[in-house]
Amino acid sequence: MPCPFGVLRQRLLHSDSAYVVIHKPAMLPCQPDNANALESVAARTAAALGTERLLLVHRLDTCTEGCLVLAKNAAAQRSFNGWMQKKKVKKEYKVLTTRPVETGLRRDWMCGGDFREYSKTFGPGPRLLATCAPEEGEKTALDFHGQGWEWKECLLEVMSCTPVERNEYGEFLYESRVKLITGRTHQIRAQFSAMGSPIVGDSLYLPMSGKVLDGALRSAAALEDFISTREAEVFTVPAWPIGLQACSVEFAGRTVQARPPWWKRPRSFTFNKRARNNDDGNC
Repeated sequence: MPCPFGVLRQRLLHSDSAYVVIHKPAMLPCQPDNANALESVAARTAAALGTERLLLVHRLDTCTEGCLVLAKNAAAQRSFNGWMQKKKVKKEYKVLTTRPVETGLRRDWMCGGDFREYSKTFGPGPRLLATCAPEEGEKTALDFHGQGWEWKECLLEVMSCTPVERNEYGEFLYESRVKLITGRTHQIRAQFSAMGSPIVGDSLYLPMSGKVLDGALRSAAALEDFISTREAEVFTVPAWPIGLQACSVEFAGRTVQARPPWWKRPRSFTFNKRARNNDDGNC
């Protein structure tokens, strides 16, 4: 169901002559395709605000909520892209996990592809990480089915990790505040899973908890064997909000903060209820 226009107007965080920043609801996709062109975040927000069109300048995963910047014209879009390339855009996230994580810098190396052969058969698979830097001259991570995958550095900083109470059961989960330094696909989701603390609700990365491309899994043969033992239902793209929020974005002298994450709102649901019940809390 499309997010109501009134809800999107209420989620407007910032607007000026060049940019709009909204608190994107989880489950509203950023990337339009033939099936959802009119239900993507840019199209829905433009219609809600009475603007002719808005342009994506960066993306959030569908299951992620929080600060999303949209450009009002192509020149603003190009400017933002330039700031991104020069690392002048700063983003911070709130992450909800069932286990605490250590604070400080975290560096991993992402395999340039996901489970490509797995994906052809079963659908999207998770991104794969190594904790060990590639050796000098190792230009590809693996040569898997003739696909050379380059290593990509992933760097983030866990600035804090504090317990938060889960209302229904009185259990303690942990909320981390994270500064994203590089911006790889699924980076925070993959790195937290590699640390053994997958994000709450992230069914795509939960099966990969603590698994990295080090040691025995470093070879293409070992990886192929690992992938072939996975069943189709093991890795599933979340159909509900996960415990990940883009909580702030800073660019061109502007700093914009998101609303409280879904797990801290007055009408918050427990995760299990939210997974079953896609209520207006998602919007």
